[in-house]
Amino acid sequence: MKELMRLFIAINFNEKIKTNLYELTQELKGNITHGHVTHKDNFHLTLVFIGETKDYEHARQAMEQAVSSREIPSFLLNFGGFGRFKGRSGDIYWVGVEPNPVLTELNQVLVKELRKFEFYIEEREYKPHLTLGRDIKLKQGFSVNDFEKLVPEMSMSVREIGLMKSERINGKLVYTEIYKKNLMV
Repeated sequence: MKELMRLFIAINFNEKIKTNLYELTQELKGNITHGHVTHKDNFHLTLVFIGETKDYEHARQAMEQAVSSREIPSFLLNFGGFGRFKGRSGDIYWVGVEPNPVLTELNQVLVKELRKFEFYIEEREYKPHLTLGRDIKLKQGFSVNDFEKLVPEMSMSVREIGLMKSERINGKLVYTEIYKKNLMV
């Protein structure tokens, strides 16, 4: 019997990017009254959220077909800026991703291929971002402009994408790569 898994497809980061993001979360953490920051091991860029499924094999096939059918090449990803998405119980704070046509195409073809296998993928605009924290409420007097100045210029070469499993282990949210697909060189 197949187990039910919570899946998403992502770009995983190198240690330098994770360390930079972790340092930002520690600065943010000292300025919040509510919410939590992303654990260093969980930093990633979501390409497509799949959700709860037992169908690992079709998710893997969709990744294969998306990259192969369009010959998606490896590409340079640049990060910068700081923003938030408003929420009811607190906000999501994030570091931005510079517009990139290869990233946009990769998201679109993954969505198309996943839907061929009847995965339900939400109809919404893709807004790539690196989540620093969720359900955040900031201390009075926190300067978003000053914090944004702390965000370093970052970039990395993207050579592969991963199928990720999200689960709670001993109360901790853990993301595990269960399949990897290399992009075209």
